[in-house]
Formats: sequence, C-alpha cells, structure tokens
Amino acid sequence: MPSIADWLPAATVGLSFTVLGLLKVYGLSRGTVGGIDKCASDRVCGTCPSWTRGVNLGFICFFLAVGLSNLAYLVWVFLGQPT
Repeated sequence: MPSIADWLPAATVGLSFTVLGLLKVYGLSRGTVGGIDKCASDRVCGTCPSWTRGVNLGFICFFLAVGLSNLAYLVWVFLGQPT
C-alpha cells in the first residue's frame, strides 16, 4: 500500500481540476458566460467574456489535462505497487 504522501497530492489536484474542467464544459455547452458581476455558479461554470472562444477552450483543455493526468498517475501509483 502506498503512503499517503504518494497519493494524496495527486488525488487532490486530479479531482479538483477534473471537476472544474467538467463544470466549464457544462457551462460551455449551456452557453453560460461568467464575469465579475455574475453569481458564483456562473463564475465557476461560465466562460470568460473577454477571452476568445479558442482561449476559453484552451483553458478547459488545460484543466482537464492536468486533472486527468494526475488521476492517471494516481491509478499508476496504486496498480504499480507490488503487493
């Protein structure tokens, strides 16, 4: 069994970035636009109104790439350890 120091940082970063990336995908699919004057749910799910669509998509891809790569590392830590 791996120590907590091996898997907790990857789990925390992986889950938080993946959830934020999925929330951004959900907001993009519904056309939610964020901004400083919007409620908290619109700011979390919405796209930035001053960015282009490409930058917003790149931001979402970055969140998902960081999150999913950390979750993949987490799986590797647990499955790669000899019993």
